[in-house]
Amino acid sequence: MADVRHIELRNVPVTATPGDLRRLVHRSKAQGVSESACIVPMSSNPPTTTDFTFPVALMYDRFAPTQKALITVTLPDFVRDNIRVLDNATLSGFTVHAAPILDPIPGNIETGSGPRGGLKEAESGKSVILSGIPIRASGQIIDELTAKYELDADSQHPVVRIRQ
Repeated sequence: MADVRHIELRNVPVTATPGDLRRLVHRSKAQGVSESACIVPMSSNPPTTTDFTFPVALMYDRFAPTQKALITVTLPDFVRDNIRVLDNATLSGFTVHAAPILDPIPGNIETGSGPRGGLKEAESGKSVILSGIPIRASGQIIDELTAKYELDADSQHPVVRIRQ
């Protein structure tokens, strides 16, 4: 376990969000779970889960939740203790199980598999997948489906077609 920096959580509810995972990590007092240093507020108030950045990701297969999650720690030294505190923890009424994982599957946006379904962290929670559209459908159908919604005008490609 010398080089392991990832923990896989199994039996994660399909309705879980990254925020739920952050709260689980915070509640379990897991150590070394941050992308850089924790962001602590300037006040003396106790920090909330929004005051920290945790590298947590739900795992997907074809944009469907797999009931697994990935937690990355800053140093391999934290993995053993974090597995101990996270194994058999409760998340939304489900008992989750933790295990070390050496090389997690990288995310793939074209297949919607892996951590966050292949979406970048900045895109998480801001992307929508439209499925069931006939393959020969024109762009006009997409325009009609999204007419009520505001698309990111600053993005180079606010609508991206993903091959299947």
